[in-house]
Amino acid sequence: MQDDDTALRTRKKYVGLFIIAVMVLSAFGFVLSYAQGEKSNRYNGFKFSPYRNQWQVTIDGIKTTFNYHPSDLESINLSGNITSVFNGPVVVLTYDPRSNFSAQMAEEQYFMGVSLHEHGRFALQALTNASGTELQELSCANATAEQPVVEFREDDSTGIVVVGSCVIARGANQNDFYPLGERLLYSAYGVMP
Repeated sequence: MQDDDTALRTRKKYVGLFIIAVMVLSAFGFVLSYAQGEKSNRYNGFKFSPYRNQWQVTIDGIKTTFNYHPSDLESINLSGNITSVFNGPVVVLTYDPRSNFSAQMAEEQYFMGVSLHEHGRFALQALTNASGTELQELSCANATAEQPVVEFREDDSTGIVVVGSCVIARGANQNDFYPLGERLLYSAYGVMP
């Protein structure tokens, strides 16, 4: 009987030591992966930190939060010079409310407007077809150097095209507009070209 009790205590002791070793090694692995992650979270001179399942970066002294890391958005095709569109104090954000993806476009219009405002720029919200609303009806046809336009459009392909003072952010499905908006903001803030 005593041999059984001794064997049981020995077994419990080893199981307990095993559990403690797993916990200590897990904590060590977490700290090591976090430290390595900090090194890899730099992009174009900006330091990105994980923050509540998002990415936080300080731009011009302002902490800004994004859902996507810029390296996740490099595959979005961008043709044209986008920097001139965001150089001024105001930009028009517009979309067609009759689009199948109008809800996602409206959300991105709102979030981009808030972010631009935090960085000292004014975002005028408009619609390409404002019938029955109080919003202005503006599109790329109204774009000027003083009042550039970012127009979200439903399209067969996804990408960003810059034509003069107009930026056309095209999405082929509803999930394209969130990364398109963040890609535009990264360009506006000089994080990405």
